[in-house]
Amino acid sequence: MSRRSLWFLALCTGGLPVLLSTGSAQASWSTTGTGGGTAATSTMTTPGTPLLAQTGPSITVSWAAATAPTSLTYVVERELAGSGSWSDVCPPTATLSCTDAVTVDGTYDYRVRAVLGSWTSLSPTSASVNVTVFVAAPSVPDLPAADDTGVSATDNLTTVTTPRVTGTTTAGSTVTLYVDGTAVASQVLGAGQTAYSFVMPVLTEGAHAVRATATLNTTSSAPSPTLTLTIDTVIPTLKTLLRNAAEATKAAAVDWTATFSEEVVGVDPSDFAVVATGLAGTTPTPTSVVATSTTSYTVTAGTGSGDGTLRADGLANGSVTDPAGNILTGPLTGETYTVDRTAPLVVAVAGGATPNGTVEITDTLSVTFNEPIAAVPTGTQTLTFTRGGGRSGTVATISGLTGAAFDPGSDYTSARSTATFSGLLTLSADRRTVVFTITADGNCTTTNKKTTCTLITGSAGFVSGFLPSAGLLDDA
Repeated sequence: MSRRSLWFLALCTGGLPVLLSTGSAQASWSTTGTGGGTAATSTMTTPGTPLLAQTGPSITVSWAAATAPTSLTYVVERELAGSGSWSDVCPPTATLSCTDAVTVDGTYDYRVRAVLGSWTSLSPTSASVNVTVFVAAPSVPDLPAADDTGVSATDNLTTVTTPRVTGTTTAGSTVTLYVDGTAVASQVLGAGQTAYSFVMPVLTEGAHAVRATATLNTTSSAPSPTLTLTIDTVIPTLKTLLRNAAEATKAAAVDWTATFSEEVVGVDPSDFAVVATGLAGTTPTPTSVVATSTTSYTVTAGTGSGDGTLRADGLANGSVTDPAGNILTGPLTGETYTVDRTAPLVVAVAGGATPNGTVEITDTLSVTFNEPIAAVPTGTQTLTFTRGGGRSGTVATISGLTGAAFDPGSDYTSARSTATFSGLLTLSADRRTVVFTITADGNCTTTNKKTTCTLITGSAGFVSGFLPSAGLLDDA
């Protein structure tokens, strides 16, 4: 039975004819009772125009009920729009909705058929609905080279806090951009348009996960692959520039370690200045700068000649950046080396003969220098004094020491040419004075339990030129 047609059908009910007719909106029929009477005409209305709710490729069809003297069942039909080929998509149901799972992309119409026994009435056709069964995930979002700052245009590291991202997806779809799982923007593409572009909201410092989805006809794609985008606006600094050795040195070249606050690039000798005082032959920049890690560099400079000081300073000349492109800020004054190639000099002497004209056990002989002494032999030592030629103005030298040592004056009362003393050699706390305390003398005499040595008389004492034979060292 089709709509907009009039039909008549004779039925035999108890031997009497029955007339059933229908138009575009209803079916009607009359019956004759067994007593010869005629029943009132009854009608069956058509269902309401179907309403469609789409969730991806699933279409939920609902409608208003038709009316009839008895219960009705309903069948939902679907056609590819304009094809005229209708097919049932839901089994007969007494409820007023059913869900159709579309498996092929297209535009579809729906209608509902009410069924009473062998009789039917059709609803009006629904509005057409576009169905997309599958939408491919967008391409991974990309940070354009213009927004990918720093040493690389492809490392997704940038100083831009509102960078652009671009990509491609299904033409005509709606693209939604997510940052760290939160939707931040969407864009509707035109017919045939597959490229999308977003300027993101302000992003905080650090790494962010950026993804996109595409929706077409309420069907959404899976998320795109993730772009890990890192925002870096922190300015690098040179934290320290420290000596790699003791302050005092006589080396031909010295090193410093430059430590930066983060990974930096572009570091070379031009990023440092060498400041020298009192030295000759030094260069204004280091001879080399070598990376020992991404944040640490060894800076080397020659010390030239002579005595003086040498310092390395860090410059901020715009050539050093972190990988994101943030420029190093602020100069830094480094530590200073003292270059000392001159041996220590005696500035004072003390000790020698006691008031009774002899050198005795517990007497001390000392010499003070113009700078700290790096080291001297400590503990019990044996020193041998040897008389020089002549009587007036003669000197005695000490084995293990070089230079003038003792001046015994004009009176040298012993015929011996040598005398050996044992004693403790110590270094003062400020490391400027060497002290020798006599503890025994193999060539001295003991009278009344008192040991005296008559090798040295008068007011003899140490004089300048007191050095160990191996070379007395200062801190350099």
